[in-house]
Amino acid sequence: MIQQYLSLPAIALSAVIGLGAAADAATVTFTQNYGTDFGAAGTATQGAAPRVTYGSNYARLNDGSGTPFYQQFSLASIGNQINAISVTVNYANAGNGFFLSEQWQTFTAGALTGGGNLDTSSATRISLGTLVGSGSVTYQLTGTALTTALAADAVGVWFGEFAPWSNNFDLSSISVQVSAVPLPAGGVLLLGALGGLAVLRRRKASQPAA
Repeated sequence: MIQQYLSLPAIALSAVIGLGAAADAATVTFTQNYGTDFGAAGTATQGAAPRVTYGSNYARLNDGSGTPFYQQFSLASIGNQINAISVTVNYANAGNGFFLSEQWQTFTAGALTGGGNLDTSSATRISLGTLVGSGSVTYQLTGTALTTALAADAVGVWFGEFAPWSNNFDLSSISVQVSAVPLPAGGVLLLGALGGLAVLRRRKASQPAA
């Protein structure tokens, strides 16, 4: 009776394919909505007055002096290898003053100084573009912003506008979408494939010479 065995390359290829299938990225989204109940219901860290006031369903951001508005989202609960992070900002009532549009930016990562100001040297500045009325802006964390967020296991978002006149807009919500690879499941498959290779080698070694 002739026994047929899978070749080593075939088993190795099967292991790679299985690992790739198990490593499909899972998406986790953290969303913070704003309003008068934020202080009681909010789970993230946020800045304080004088640069933010709360309404029934928004946080009104002002670009004046003092502590900037910021939001911190912890990534500690994910526990997998993160390969992509995006941030979505939903806003309203932008450009309703003397100027019809506003040029706001966010700072991702970066720290607050002892005086409550943003240390822009340690933050990555990302433009939200021209804000008018209501809308939504989504941006991807790349380069230094992504590296710093991964090192801190958190995503921090600060807001500011660099213009000669003060502006404000209503922040409705911030959503952080994280794409992560579930490494533990892939690791189990890989270990199983390696075990199969070891068994195959033992069987071949025990076969009598022809």
